[in-house]
Amino acid sequence: MRKMILVLMAALLVAGAAWANTGAPAKAPCTADLGMVSTLVRLNLTDAQKRDLAKVLKAHRSEFREALKEMRAARGQLRQAMEAEAPQSGKVSAACKLNAAAGERLALLLAQIKPQLRVVLSDKQKALWDHGRQEFLAGLSQRIDARRGLFSQWIDDHAK
Repeated sequence: MRKMILVLMAALLVAGAAWANTGAPAKAPCTADLGMVSTLVRLNLTDAQKRDLAKVLKAHRSEFREALKEMRAARGQLRQAMEAEAPQSGKVSAACKLNAAAGERLALLLAQIKPQLRVVLSDKQKALWDHGRQEFLAGLSQRIDARRGLFSQWIDDHAK
């Protein structure tokens, strides 16, 4: 277990160094809120639908923000445990469990909210929503694959 954690940490450090050398910004702005707004605009909602969706979102806003805050904190603890000078498998494991619990809370909340939003939409709007989600996931997959390719290329270039 300890050896696996050390190998994972080394890979993460190399990945960070590779990405740092690509000239990309250290931190990209979060576009999740912009994505949601553009999705809502694309759906061409009626005023009644806008009101109903806004009520659902407002009802869960504080709970969702708290879940996101918890998730960020858990990820920060995991990152800190993994990046320690002398990582301890117990601390990394405990941080993983906190991260998983926070992720589960967020996933359950999203699973609870999504049906409440979709019930307001027409079939055509649901299809547009689903199509937009599929496009987002495809783009995300392409970005991940491109980064993996850069990382793999970096390894091949420097492991000679």
